[in-house]
Parts: sequence; C-alpha cells; structure tokens
Amino acid sequence: MSKALGMGKAMYHVALMSMEKEQVLELQQILDDFVWQGKKPWMNKKERYRPKVNGGLGCVHVQSMIDAMKAQWVIRIVHPDETHPVYLVAVEEIKECVEIEGLDLALVTDQRTKWSAAEGLSDTFTDLLSANNKIRWEQKAGDVLQREELWSRRLWRNPSLTGTPMWNRKAWKAGYLRVGDLVIEEEGRARWIRRQDVRKWINQDQVELAWKSLDLAMAAVKESMGDAPIDDRKWKKGDVLSSKEDPNKMMMIEEIRSFEDRQEGREPIRRLRGIVKRIHDHGDVIEDIEIDLDSSCVDKIATCCGTPIGVMERVPLNPERWRTKVLMTARGENWVEMPYATVRGLYQAILVGSGTVDDGDGIHTHMDWSKVWDPWVATKHQVWTFRYIHSRLFVGKQMAHAGAPVCVLGCGREKPDTEHYVRSCKQWGWLWQELQTKWRRLRVAAAADNRTAGVSAGVIGVKTDSERLKKIIYICISYALYKYVLRMHHEKLQAINRVDVNHMVRTAMETYLIMWDEPRMRRMASVLRVIM
Repeated sequence: MSKALGMGKAMYHVALMSMEKEQVLELQQILDDFVWQGKKPWMNKKERYRPKVNGGLGCVHVQSMIDAMKAQWVIRIVHPDETHPVYLVAVEEIKECVEIEGLDLALVTDQRTKWSAAEGLSDTFTDLLSANNKIRWEQKAGDVLQREELWSRRLWRNPSLTGTPMWNRKAWKAGYLRVGDLVIEEEGRARWIRRQDVRKWINQDQVELAWKSLDLAMAAVKESMGDAPIDDRKWKKGDVLSSKEDPNKMMMIEEIRSFEDRQEGREPIRRLRGIVKRIHDHGDVIEDIEIDLDSSCVDKIATCCGTPIGVMERVPLNPERWRTKVLMTARGENWVEMPYATVRGLYQAILVGSGTVDDGDGIHTHMDWSKVWDPWVATKHQVWTFRYIHSRLFVGKQMAHAGAPVCVLGCGREKPDTEHYVRSCKQWGWLWQELQTKWRRLRVAAAADNRTAGVSAGVIGVKTDSERLKKIIYICISYALYKYVLRMHHEKLQAINRVDVNHMVRTAMETYLIMWDEPRMRRMASVLRVIM
C-alpha cells in the first residue's frame, strides 16, 4: 500500500528528472511512518526492506527504487539493438567525456575502474552512471569468447589485465585502443605487433616511449589470454562476414563445406568453402553465393544480439555476457541477465550491491516464503506467522524481560520460548487432542462417503487442498493461543479457562468463513465449520 500510494507520482517525476537527496530522505521517512504508524519498528532496516518472497517485509527503499529505474535507462543506452535518437545522443555524450581519460563505454559494467570524467557529463547522465555503479555486473562464467570478442577488450585501464600501464596518450592517439590493435594479420595469419609496426603511426622521437607502454600491455594480454588473440580464425554457421575488397558488403554463413585443394607438385591442402547470403544495407537478403572462407578474403564480424559489434562502438557491452546477482532464494543463488533485467530485478540487485540488505546465509534463504504470504491466509495471520518465524512476538525472551521468566500457563518450565507458548506446552495438550479427534473423524467420514465431491487419499476431497487447510487451522489455533498467553500475562490469570480458549479459536477461524464466502471456497468453509 505504501508503494502504491507514496511512490507512484514520485517515480513518474524521477523518470524524467533528478530528485534531491533531502527529498528522497523525506519521502522515505513519510513511507516508514505510514507503515509503522508512528510506532518503533520491530525489525531492523536490512530485514524490513528485503522483499517478502525473500523473508523480509517488502517495505519500499526509495533510493534503491529510483536507482533501479535509472539503471534500466543505462541498459537501454548501451544495448546495441536500441537505435532511438535519445540513446544515440547519450552514448555519444558519455563516450566523448570518458575518452579524455583513455576509457570507453565498458566502464558502465566495470565498477573496478576509477575515473572522474563524469564531471563533464550532464547531471542526468551522472545520475544514471552513479545508479548503475551500485549493480555488481559480472561476466558469466564458462563463456568461450571468440577471437574477435577478445580483440574488443579495452587495452588501457582494464583491471582484468594486470600489469598494463594506466594509459599512454601517444599510443592512444595513434589508434592503439583495444587488444585487437596489438594484432596484425598477414597472409591469413595473425601475429603480435612489432616495433617497426608502431613506427608507421607515431613520430620517431616518441616511438620508444609508446613502444615501452605497448610492450607492457602485450605482456599483460598474453598473461591473461595466452595466444588466443592470435589463434586461427574459426568459422561456424551464422557468422557475419565482410569482404576485404568491399567492407560494406556483408554476408552470413549458411553452410560450411570442406574440400582438398590439389595443386601439381604440392601436398593437398584442406580448405573451407561457405554458402553465404549477401545482406543488403537495409537488412534484406539478396542472394546465395559460394565463397572461400579465407582470412585473406573476408573478415569475421563479431556480433551482439545479432547486431554487428561496432555500432556506436558498443563492442565490450555485449549484454548476453553480463549478469548480476539478486537475492538468494530457497533454490540457491539467483541471477538476472542484462538483456532481461527488469526494474524489479535491478531493484533487488541494488539492494544487495549497495549493502541495504544482506544476502548471506540465514533463515530467509532456506524457506519458501510464498507459503507464509499465502493469499488464502488472512493478512493479520500472515504478519503474525512472519513475526513468529523471525522470533518477533512478545513471548519467550521478551516476556522474560517483562517479568515472566517461568511459563505463565502453569507448567513450571523456566525460560520458555515462543514454540513452547503456542505449540508444545503440556497445558495445551487437551486442545491439540480435540483437534486430532475432529480431524480423524472428518477423514473417516470422507473415506466412507464417496459421493462427497470425490474422495482423495487425503483428508477431504480432490478439489480441496487438505495440507493448505491444515496449515491455516494450525495458524488459527496458534494465533489464538498467543493472544490468550498475553491475556494471562497482563491480567495475571492463575488458570486456563477452556471456554475462553475455545471462543478465541472459533473467533480466529470465523475470519475465514467470511473470506471464503464464494462458490469455489464453500467446500473449504464447510470443513472448517466441522473443525470449529
């Protein structure tokens, strides 16, 4: 409710403009006061901002919600499939500022790179990048990168290349920007650059200084990638090619065939030929042709989501290879991939990345919390069950601190816990015995009469979720016992009044007779009446 009433209009404005920090804090305070009704919160911040499905209360954290919306804009900006003018303008502005320090757009997924060029950006883009930096983007493990994708990695200020110099301006201006710029292809074979190659592009008096930096960079690349950047090119179906004679001529491999090239006086050489489709500038297929798959004739174009990499220089930002960790569930670690990241997923990623909530091992990671927030269960019973699981009820240690170190029910146990008061105390034995008797009779009656809406091997009928109903009945009884324990403590009662206990149990169950007053739930309601 607080999200629907308090965040709707705010999120509309935030999507278009920035929001001052003081305004964010004020809105957060208003929402917290509404949720807790001016009372002291009975949960710490890291638990109450955790989503309900992950063991928290699901209270809204305003700053993280705003950052999630802004981070979604960053994903749209760097995604190569986006061609809207707004995204292209954003890319150009970010690129123009970061190039001053020898960086490129890869910084939006690499939070390890320290940079200050954002000072030259407008406030809008500064806010976008600041929000994105709270997300821990990671490259998916196990991905085998193609040679061209290794070439796309940036050369300078890349933390994954240990030992690389921070930056060399002369080499940068000469065009040595990425790993691929350290590789030269000759007669279809790739090799590392040499000193004489650098002399072609840099003034003679500056060659030694630039070569020293480039030599260190090559050593770092070799240590990280080995000889993978100069491996032979591998061809496969679906690769996008461009002709070296006409780079604007694009083709896609449809089929690969191998044959032996036999020349007189030479050993036969196995070569590859490919059936390719010529692609028009507008994306239309022109014709099928057969060509030699030879690096001296055609180049292989690295693609991202089907779009050739190089569009707006978004080479290192292949969203298919990036993911971020969100809150753990009962099934284990949970990840969201960049192309499919929604505002909801980014919100959870920011909660974890900014330290607003913990994602460590604990009770919230090993439970199916959807059973706690079951829509069949009354809201007050949902909240009570949540507090019971988190030991936030006024029994056990809390009641001992209030002057009741011994069980108030009269069993004599010292330091009773929550489980004792609402379930296991021997003073409640008569009540649980009555419940078992009624449940057993109901099961026998259902098994004897096959005409009662179809009989299952469970308790009631096929159309009735017996386990779900049993859980609700247990919650009703435990909730009523908890209320009666509080009454005995505050009113200093000396003995249990069974009539009052049964009345409180019936009152808790009557809530569901009102909730289930519809045709599809009447069978459940009839079973509940028998239990009552």
